[in-house]
Amino acid sequence: MGTLKPTLADLRAFVTVGELQSFAAAAKALHLSQPALSRRISHLEGLLDVRLFDRTTRSVELTQLGQRFLGQVRSVITDLDRSVVDLHDVAHIEAGDVTVGCVFSAVHHFLPGVIRSFRDQHPHVLVRIIEEGADEVLASVKSGEADFALNYTGMQDPEVAFTPLLKERFVLACPVGHPLAKRRSVRWEEIVDYPYALVSHASRNRVLIDQALAEVTPLPRPVCEFRHISTLIGFVDNGLGVRSCRNSRCRTSRPRSWACRWSTRSSAAPSV
Repeated sequence: MGTLKPTLADLRAFVTVGELQSFAAAAKALHLSQPALSRRISHLEGLLDVRLFDRTTRSVELTQLGQRFLGQVRSVITDLDRSVVDLHDVAHIEAGDVTVGCVFSAVHHFLPGVIRSFRDQHPHVLVRIIEEGADEVLASVKSGEADFALNYTGMQDPEVAFTPLLKERFVLACPVGHPLAKRRSVRWEEIVDYPYALVSHASRNRVLIDQALAEVTPLPRPVCEFRHISTLIGFVDNGLGVRSCRNSRCRTSRPRSWACRWSTRSSAAPSV
């Protein structure tokens, strides 16, 4: 028995016939002629010196030994196929590419450290970043352009799976010399005496802020609106007003800006 060397083709043919209980169906599944398939089964039975199937003109059934052998060989074939797929996946990721969608305001804070760690583990993988607004980032995942993405809660779609990563407060950003800069907390109502700026309604940040302020005393009209948070940072850094933003975004802004937490005694701050 130690010199027997059944081929993988013989074993795969046996498993297919055993599962389908039909030479005609197995031959079709394996893209073989029935005579060629019969020769493979006969070759295997000859090597093992056992009968694996009971054949009639109308049916084919596994013998008792055939049933036992099928259970053993099927697991071997399954493991082999899985190993081939796994090897292909590993080879692809070691020399392939991955595309990540990310909203503008999260790119600088979240991605550099993650990409650095990923590059250490997979130095030959090209990382593509799609930095867009929330709606465009969601669309990139749905279309398959991005493998996955970082976006805000509130973006929902039945075709996309969402996994919460973190929750953080919105804060007030203002220049270091501003009267509110050294305050530990600030109520929304307290900024009415100062010029303030907002991102436009095209930004998902604005949607979250508007939702949080729905029951708060209406604020005066902003002095400026910007499409992107990064532009708004420059406005605040030059002393032209104050703004609300997520805490992580303030930490990545320029040194001249300052961040103050909203008071927990006022209306709940929006979180993402």
